[in-house]
Amino acid sequence: MIEHSSISSFYDKGILKNIDIDREFKKYLKRDLVSDFYGTRVFVVGSGVSSKKHYNDPKIMRQLKGFWERYITKNRAELVEFGQPVPLGGIF
Repeated sequence: MIEHSSISSFYDKGILKNIDIDREFKKYLKRDLVSDFYGTRVFVVGSGVSSKKHYNDPKIMRQLKGFWERYITKNRAELVEFGQPVPLGGIF
């Protein structure tokens, strides 16, 4: 869920960036990348996990979730769960 493409990047040097949801979503719409997920239920596990072993700022995680909620809803799907990386701390 950490976007890194020619359109946008949500992290820098392995750390999540503070994103502007509206600006990032406009980039997505401008590229005409709308799809039809036709009612798909989406469960995200371990969002925001990066190569750095640290906790992500809750504000930044809310923004990350906010972007993906908007993206998933726009594409006619339902975001059921957006798991934060905290419970996955033991994987590192």
